Amino acid sequence: MNRNILHTLRTALLLALVGLWGLTSCNDDYSSLGGSLRPERDLVTARGDSLRFTAETVLIDSIYSRSDISLLGQISDPIFGDFEASYISRLQCAPGFTFSYQPLENRIDSVTIELTYLSAVGDTTTWGKAQVYEITQPLPKSRYSTSDLTPYLQGAKLLGELTYLPSDTSGRHGLAMRVPNELGERFLRASREHPEWFATQEAFESHLLRGLYVTSTTGTGHILSVYSTALRIFYTFETTEKSSTGADSTVYKPAWEVFSNNKSLYALHSLRHSHLEELLQPSSEGRSYIKSPAGVVTKLTCTKEELSRLLHQYEQMSGDKKDFDWVINEAKLQVSAETPNVDTRLNPPPRLLLIPKDSVSHFFASSITNPLLASSSFVSGSFSVLERNYTFSNVSHLIEAHMRRNMVTDADGSHRVTRDLEFLLIPVATEVASTPGSAGQTVAVINLMYPSAVQLQWGATGFKLGVIGTGFYNRR
Repeated sequence: MNRNILHTLRTALLLALVGLWGLTSCNDDYSSLGGSLRPERDLVTARGDSLRFTAETVLIDSIYSRSDISLLGQISDPIFGDFEASYISRLQCAPGFTFSYQPLENRIDSVTIELTYLSAVGDTTTWGKAQVYEITQPLPKSRYSTSDLTPYLQGAKLLGELTYLPSDTSGRHGLAMRVPNELGERFLRASREHPEWFATQEAFESHLLRGLYVTSTTGTGHILSVYSTALRIFYTFETTEKSSTGADSTVYKPAWEVFSNNKSLYALHSLRHSHLEELLQPSSEGRSYIKSPAGVVTKLTCTKEELSRLLHQYEQMSGDKKDFDWVINEAKLQVSAETPNVDTRLNPPPRLLLIPKDSVSHFFASSITNPLLASSSFVSGSFSVLERNYTFSNVSHLIEAHMRRNMVTDADGSHRVTRDLEFLLIPVATEVASTPGSAGQTVAVINLMYPSAVQLQWGATGFKLGVIGTGFYNRR
């Protein structure tokens, strides 16, 4: 049958199924709907079924990051364990760079490293201390996080440190750390003697500054969400202006040059979690956990035997397997989150990505340039604070795609699925491109670079996911 015709029939049929679905989604007999009312070889047959899934907590110790956010600080959480974050930031080269003005007496007045953050997670009444080092080792061409940055810190030079009290409000806030003037003088000399060092990012990092390592040394109360790391070089220049009488007069004015990070340059993140062993323990009460970034996520598993059983149910709707086909039309997944312990300092992530386990390794690295990968995953709606759940409106395509990719035909002509279906639930953020007069369109799904955690509830023996499937004959 032509799939367009099938779509028309399926739409009308699904409207009729809505009223019946509540009666069948928990039916262990997996009965075909209205079978006695149809001719023997009806073109379209629909049925309500369910698939049993189990849930467990698994480790995910590295993530691919396209975010321009870096995390800094340490936090101790009595429920989800400790978390410590630091990072190495690269600064953007400025091709053809020269100082905007001639520094007075070729002197640099001061140099600062400036960290601009949007919010702080945890206890903002505690003081923190940050340090910045100049990296001297070559950096890898990778956007993957790692808990250990030690290989890149060999020979790193301490530039400065700062004790600070974070702001307790959202919005733009900044920290400015004084560093030696020599760094600015190096840039001034290079702009005159080696302009080729500013020609490319590679030359800039090889000869001037490979990167900045930013870490916290004291305080375990908070994590800063840093979106800008910048080097600012201050100097004074001399110029001539007209006075109120019209005479020329010499004036001295301040100026500065800025080099900062941006999204096109990766940052290396050190994301260290502790006490994850407790979260990874199997739960007799049907709980699983998510703690990000990196840390732990939840894995959902539907066995190949369970998927094969569903496949056999579709085949039993017809004795003729040659021209009979099937599709899964509807599968709504709702994930319940438990009320958080009042002592925790971490909030549930705003959205979750449901993705086959074997797709994670390439999805985040490739989805920005390959829109077709979007069909291999599903982003939940926003976390509902009132109902305490995440809703995936229809994940049927992910289930059907797995079954078809891993389906074999036995000698008797029946089919079975050869691989378990394994999904991961991963905290994500979405990048949206907006145009005038439109609400915007999601252009990328990225790992959430923000401290978050949630405890999910499934039931002691897992859960059943209700599905609606349609069988049909491929008549010509």
